[in-house]
Amino acid sequence: MSDAGRTAVAKGIDVALAGMHKLIKLQVSAGERLKAQRVKLSYHTRPEDIIIASYPKSGTTWVQMILLQLLTDGSMDGISHLNTFAPYLEDALRAGWRTRQTGGRIIKTHASYRDVPKGCGHYIYALRDGRDVIVSYFHHHRRNGYVKAFPEFFEQFMKGSVAFGNWFDHVARWRENSRDLSILYVAFEKMTADLEPVVREIAAFCDIPIREADMPRILRNCSFDFMRANEAKLDIRSHWRVQIPPEDDHFIRKGRNGQWVECFDQAMLGAFDARLGRSPGLRYAVREPALARGDLTGGDR
Repeated sequence: MSDAGRTAVAKGIDVALAGMHKLIKLQVSAGERLKAQRVKLSYHTRPEDIIIASYPKSGTTWVQMILLQLLTDGSMDGISHLNTFAPYLEDALRAGWRTRQTGGRIIKTHASYRDVPKGCGHYIYALRDGRDVIVSYFHHHRRNGYVKAFPEFFEQFMKGSVAFGNWFDHVARWRENSRDLSILYVAFEKMTADLEPVVREIAAFCDIPIREADMPRILRNCSFDFMRANEAKLDIRSHWRVQIPPEDDHFIRKGRNGQWVECFDQAMLGAFDARLGRSPGLRYAVREPALARGDLTGGDR
């Protein structure tokens, strides 16, 4: 075969592979839509329900822990894993949890606003600076078998080619709240700045009384040190076992803001800011001082 012939065949294979890739993406997308519809049909909110929602690595586990401390004596001895107290919605439905429980339920989900079941419950949406989300999500992927470098992951994240899709769209739709759900927005940066007001805000929103004598225990057990010490009951690591530095092999990794500064170059920062600029409702999402004050008024609502 001539060089021209080989080149033509190679181009043909590239076109075929591109077409197959698009088809696979469409099939995966269709499958996700069907799963979301099944969840909507299977789960109906109750007024007492608490739904913790977020894009991954935005403070979901922290909010779970706050609710555990508010609603129990706070001991970790009585649970095998935090997800038995507040399971993923999809896992709970598969386990028949909907039919076993009466009264209020606590669940968590990373579902988009479009896909989450909507109703009369209390929704808590955890927010975090998107730049720190990227860094934390990268390390989460590394612990679960991801082998590429941060720049490659950054590109995937910006395209929305990661689990749970596009961060910008996820947060924007939850902030718009087009169905007027009862939502409390909780910023990761606000929790790191001063946790007690956030705990009280969550308790008031969910109609949970607080005994003042319990507040020191609640704050202590929601601290980074306590959660790191009990990490085995918080971790959601998959079956993958990869060799990474011991200091990075943690589900509760650092619990601080501004980690993106150590990972972003100017091109990444420019790309992130440019994409952010196309979503006016997300202005608050990367301004740490505003988040520390709890200023979440950057959107239209």
